[in-house]
Amino acid sequence: REHPGEVTLITLGPLTTVAYAQELDPEFAARLKGLVSLAGTLQAPGDISAVAEFNTAFNPEAARHVLRHPATKTLVPLDVCCKTALTFESVQRLNLDDRQPRGRLLQSLLNFSLRAYHETLGMEGMWLMDLAAIAAVSQPHLFSRQNLGVDVETHGRLTRGMTVFDRRPRPSWRPNIDVLTDVNAQGLLDYVTSMLVRLR
Repeated sequence: REHPGEVTLITLGPLTTVAYAQELDPEFAARLKGLVSLAGTLQAPGDISAVAEFNTAFNPEAARHVLRHPATKTLVPLDVCCKTALTFESVQRLNLDDRQPRGRLLQSLLNFSLRAYHETLGMEGMWLMDLAAIAAVSQPHLFSRQNLGVDVETHGRLTRGMTVFDRRPRPSWRPNIDVLTDVNAQGLLDYVTSMLVRLR
């Protein structure tokens, strides 16, 4: 309230708390400079079900309430997040100094995440999901986007939590959100590795 139009809120999990904030204060979202949400899929398959992404599937009603709200919003879907991965080779090139506390911590966290991705998904790298959402604000030039109408399925037995977009040649839904549709994958990887180098 003290800084209307100055704060950009980035959400990296389910939208339950944002929906609750809007219920407590109907002007909450309108006071934000923007809302950037890591949520949903555009054309990619889901991660928690065949069609739904975890953050929307966890509480579809909250996601629907937030994403359909008439405020400035950007959606960072799985389609974009899954185009850039940090690999074992990328981490090795960082030359982390395990003699320093920060270097040891960073190496431990990255190695744990890489092993988890390999063991659970069979991947030789890890998606930069949360960092893609942050980069959408700090490095917007790395992304392509499209203004679309979005809704969230709340009832389907097989499709609950699915983000649905009106992409017909003549859509009847009013566009209500900027959706990231593509990313400069190498540019995002360079941005992330440059941040990690500063932390080592």
